[in-house]
Amino acid sequence: MEERPQIAKLGGLVKSRFFVSVIGFLATIALFFWLIPKACRPMEVPPALFAAKPYILRAEKYLYSNSDPEIILMGSSLVLRPSYESDRQFEKLVVPQDEEEARSFKQRYTKAEHLRRLLLERVNGSFDVINIGIPACMSSDYYLILQKLKDFEKHPQVIVLAVAPRDFLDNKYPDPNATPSMQFMSACSPPRKWMRHPKAVPDFIEHFVPPFDWVEKLLDTATVRAGSYRYAFETSPDGAARRLIDQLRGALVQPPAAVTTCLTPSPPKKYIDLDVYNWCYNPANLEQLKTQFLYLDKFIALAAHGNIAIVLVDMPITPENQALIAKEALKTYKDELRQLANRHNNVMFVEASRLSGCSGPDFSDSVHLNASGGHKCFECIAKAIGQNSLLRAKLCALQSTPQL
Repeated sequence: MEERPQIAKLGGLVKSRFFVSVIGFLATIALFFWLIPKACRPMEVPPALFAAKPYILRAEKYLYSNSDPEIILMGSSLVLRPSYESDRQFEKLVVPQDEEEARSFKQRYTKAEHLRRLLLERVNGSFDVINIGIPACMSSDYYLILQKLKDFEKHPQVIVLAVAPRDFLDNKYPDPNATPSMQFMSACSPPRKWMRHPKAVPDFIEHFVPPFDWVEKLLDTATVRAGSYRYAFETSPDGAARRLIDQLRGALVQPPAAVTTCLTPSPPKKYIDLDVYNWCYNPANLEQLKTQFLYLDKFIALAAHGNIAIVLVDMPITPENQALIAKEALKTYKDELRQLANRHNNVMFVEASRLSGCSGPDFSDSVHLNASGGHKCFECIAKAIGQNSLLRAKLCALQSTPQL
């Protein structure tokens, strides 16, 4: 009589293990069906796309979180790098010694403690600052990010938007829909909208659910290392062959081979990026410049609708880099920034390019500020905010805001 319960128990155990095995088998099949197209993706995908991806996912992770800081620092790598470096030097940020770990740490780091401290020295408030700078961002991407902030019900009081000419003039991305941020971030959507945006579900699983996120990072790394590329205009061997054929047919205009319009005959060796920016800027696409400023105008209008103040910062770049830009394009860029600030009541314009006092030693290359340059730039921004009565009052009112 005692054998029957034991047999029944054993049968139940076999059934449960069978179902677990079936589920595991189906999950494995699903994983491989997901892996095959990933592993076979074309190698001509620019590694610059993958360089920006960790920072885009970092911004997405913030969107999915409960964090809701009062001040957002937004921009391209021109604000991402100096914020990180100034935190390292002036706020004693501890960074792992291992190179790979340090890179991963930098890609996850979203604080802007140095800017926050400089602001607190001038404003008697209580607020958090987050840095969601993303490499290769353009003005159209900032508008997309602000739309996502509203979708995810984030409530920043102030957005410090740092821009430079490349945000409006970049021959690498003539189509606003082809930027890294647009390609990776457009599918991001809050869970309550997943029924209307089904692409958001696989996007979330792929980037944030183990083991899919781990495999995705592994494949990204393999793709970047396997490609043959040169900084911002990378190509695979087969892509280079196709380009050579096009060139022989006379169907391709090559990017400038070398910089010819510099203020100095022999620019410093650290300005190794001048050739890249020469290609970004020239020939100047004035239609793209106009289109990107329309996106900035829409960005500011959307922010005003949410009662968000915009601190629009014209970031410093070296004279050697600025000399590459066509005079008409540079004048249009400067004039449009001032006109936008004058046209919208929720915008304060900070011309850090002129007021920060940054010079050659403050740059790590022709456009990116180092720690000392970051300090000067953020000091300039904090000073301008502290002197603006409306912004100062807005931030002072945050002292009783609960921190999430």
